[in-house]
Amino acid sequence: MSQRRAKRPLIEDDDDDEIEDYGSNSQSNDTPTTSQYRKDMLDDDEDYNSQQQTEPSKYRLAEKAAQSLSPEELELKVKDVVRLALCTEFRKVPLKREDINRRVLHEHSRIFHLVFDKAQEKLRETFGMELVELPSKEKFINGGRKGKDKQATKSYILRNILPVEEGFIDWGQDKKHIGLIMVILSLILVNNRVLSDDQLKHFLRRLSIREGVEHSEFGDIDQLISQFIKQGYLDKSQANIVDVSSQSNEVALFEYRWGPRSKVEIAEINVLNFITEVFGKKGDSLMLKALEKTIGEKFQH
Repeated sequence: MSQRRAKRPLIEDDDDDEIEDYGSNSQSNDTPTTSQYRKDMLDDDEDYNSQQQTEPSKYRLAEKAAQSLSPEELELKVKDVVRLALCTEFRKVPLKREDINRRVLHEHSRIFHLVFDKAQEKLRETFGMELVELPSKEKFINGGRKGKDKQATKSYILRNILPVEEGFIDWGQDKKHIGLIMVILSLILVNNRVLSDDQLKHFLRRLSIREGVEHSEFGDIDQLISQFIKQGYLDKSQANIVDVSSQSNEVALFEYRWGPRSKVEIAEINVLNFITEVFGKKGDSLMLKALEKTIGEKFQH
């Protein structure tokens, strides 16, 4: 698959629980207390969410707040956000607005929108990427869609904006994992956007990937699936289904759907084109027509 190779960030951190504070160089000597920081966060959210502010008004507030910083200090904070975004994306974890405020902006959280947009410009021009907010997680009950949280997630990932088919950002490692997740996402799509745990295991066994057996390329498949869920490529939810044969209590089963990262990084039409490449243009025409109807687009002829 065609992949875009991005330059690794200057600093790598293997600790999944901590990210280095890249804003330490720009932090003032007068570090705010925890209570001051929380107050700034609450005030900032109130300014942003209340009264349904228009786009110009929130930037006016940010520009006004930025007057307390020199141009050099502002530029340093923008660069710190860029570095933090690259670091978190290299580790395939979302960048939260709270992280930007806590690790970079500190007592200047009111300038978030100004710094965020300037960081976006640098990411687009220099790296061919942009920060996009992850969608809210959908809720499902008994296989049916209940809805999703309408609140903003305030969590972002980097998306490739260069003209490549898959949309993945290639850091030069684990390409085999990208291939496997494309196969799993394709299987979910052809099964009306949902795949049971049993179905997934069945399809993986046909690829000689078996539960409880160490695979030469993918290792422990359960750990890898958990990694895909943690990274946001897959969403795993519980479905309560009655075991009619035993007339027992409800048995907890699990289902897989596209995760928020997949929805942002990958266009469904690209997965459809991937499927047609695997099956060929003379593949199952009924399946392809059903897929076209599902996503509302036609595959490339």
